[in-house]
Amino acid sequence: MNSHLSNEELLARLTKLEAAVSNLMMRRPGHEEYEKLVDVVCDHETRLQSKEQQPQSAVGGSLELSEINDVNW
Repeated sequence: MNSHLSNEELLARLTKLEAAVSNLMMRRPGHEEYEKLVDVVCDHETRLQSKEQQPQSAVGGSLELSEINDVNW
């Protein structure tokens, strides 16, 4: 059995995987409606990046996201 896939086979598998992943849904904590997982992940990444860019507090600790706000992570 040949373990190497052709470019066409790889593209077909990737396309199928992208279609499956794009339909994944999740609920944010405290919300009833479902959203696309990719939207939730992008929002989470944006929040992390904005927290990283904020200066550290005067007592020397950095600001962190609350696990209560993002229980799915």
